[in-house]
Amino acid sequence: MIKAVNEENNKEEKVLSPWYIIDKLLLIVSLMISSSLCLTHYAGIFMPLFGISVVLLILNIANKKKYYISPEKGEGRKSKTVILRTLVYAVIIGLILMPFNMRRQWKWFYPLQRSFYVSGFAKGNAIGRLLPKKIPSDAEKYYVNFRPAVLQASGSVDIKYYTDRGTVDEYIGKAEKECIGKYDFSQYYFDDYTQMWTADDENTGTREINRFAQIIEADEENPENCVVYVYGNYTYNTALAIFNTDTGYVRFYY
Repeated sequence: MIKAVNEENNKEEKVLSPWYIIDKLLLIVSLMISSSLCLTHYAGIFMPLFGISVVLLILNIANKKKYYISPEKGEGRKSKTVILRTLVYAVIIGLILMPFNMRRQWKWFYPLQRSFYVSGFAKGNAIGRLLPKKIPSDAEKYYVNFRPAVLQASGSVDIKYYTDRGTVDEYIGKAEKECIGKYDFSQYYFDDYTQMWTADDENTGTREINRFAQIIEADEENPENCVVYVYGNYTYNTALAIFNTDTGYVRFYY
């Protein structure tokens, strides 16, 4: 009789923790979002996240009994569970939010944006060599926009700002070593009749230099004295670094 009463009391004391539903919902949301993001340039990150979410969801369902709250669970165990859940949630939520924060105009946030975007390319890719590691603290008129490739659609990168001449010279020194092509607008002239930039050297493709000029002019910068360094040519885009030491203009484009 006493044993039956104790068993009944224990049953009454055990209550299903609300974390059982919270964990399940978060993992389902993670599965839904990561599965759609697997179709983008970030598939290398979100395919593993999708797999991890599947495993965690299965464990959640299979271990429902462990979500019951009872006096037998010590405070130490609860603390470890809270720490573990906080870490896992922080990673999952952080990864899910990153693709939606790739246009944040925060200079301090740029290294994280860069790392996240570059992770979608093979190691040693021209894009990783093109993009600067960080944005100078004195950069003015800063603008950044990372757009991932989705299915067959091409991704792109736009980074522009103005900085001091010393920093521009450092960029140029790096570009001189790593570029596969160079276009110096101080060697070209603008033809008022054709309204196009032209080069005396017949080996210089006027179509290319005019395409570069359009990118520069879209930034309200004069192409004159700008130097364009080509880091790589792709099916849709060309990886470019553009500098003007006179104005401090810096442009990275892909």
